[in-house]
Amino acid sequence: QENGETVYWIECQYKDKIQDIINDILNRISSRDYYRALMKDKGIELNFLTTILRNLKGDKRNITLIFDELGNVINKIGDNAWKFVGALREVSHNYNIRIIVSAFQEIIIKQRDFEGPFVNFGETIHLSAFTKNEIVELLIEPLYFWGKIESKSGVENKVKKYFGGHPLVLQFVGKRVIEMILQYEEKTVDKIIDKIIDDEMNYFASAVDDLFLKIDSYLERYVFLSLCIEFDTTLRKEIALVDITQNTLQNILVKAKNKLGLNKRIFLLNRLTLRGLLSQSFSNKNQYRIECPIIYHYLKSYYSPIELAQAYLNEINDNPIDHFQ
Repeated sequence: QENGETVYWIECQYKDKIQDIINDILNRISSRDYYRALMKDKGIELNFLTTILRNLKGDKRNITLIFDELGNVINKIGDNAWKFVGALREVSHNYNIRIIVSAFQEIIIKQRDFEGPFVNFGETIHLSAFTKNEIVELLIEPLYFWGKIESKSGVENKVKKYFGGHPLVLQFVGKRVIEMILQYEEKTVDKIIDKIIDDEMNYFASAVDDLFLKIDSYLERYVFLSLCIEFDTTLRKEIALVDITQNTLQNILVKAKNKLGLNKRIFLLNRLTLRGLLSQSFSNKNQYRIECPIIYHYLKSYYSPIELAQAYLNEINDNPIDHFQ
């Protein structure tokens, strides 16, 4: 906007149908046409929408459409994704309208499917887990404006060790800290973080649901949870600080009757990394660690992780499928 572009932000997180997105776009870019269509009691079709966008572009406006969490809807609509993505591709390529999409890994994975609608759709920017320096810059330092921090390094280490560096989780942490500063007498961030760890696990229910419990692959869920259990109960170490070895992974997979070769084990680790559940070392690409420990801590608070892992294992053994298609 500062550069003179006209920007439309389309929130997709809670939408269930492409029609909801089409309606939202038209309402934002041309409320007159939107209400005219409503008064005529007719559905707003993609062709009508692309015509409106083309006309706007004809007015020499630089237009950017931002679709936040588009992947949630794409996962629900199946084959209809082709038509919608095709329309986005048309207005982007033919009319030079900038399209920006944020999503979890589902769109990145679909881009690699040569039969899917997202192949060659656009450039991918992978947002990795935040480093300690980024956690300080984007989460901890802004909290100085809201409360008092006794030990910046202590808060930094606690956040990284207990919550991890996933952007969505850190968003929840920052929001909850500010809410508690405003609601309660305690203004010390260090103590508030401790209270969240001890008493506020339920606050992260929707984040755990989105990041872990909605994963389609029982094998991925089983592997991640089993790694956490191994590090916590057997090695008795902070789960985010332990390197994942190929031997540990192979032993976990053998229980799931999946004795995989090295390439497929690496593929599995990369899928979990793509989901933000693991992180890969910048200096050593063979080194992985748990990046989202809050998932395990949440599950420990409300479930038996061992029983849950066994349930995933039963699903894997009862319904054998190819996890590497």
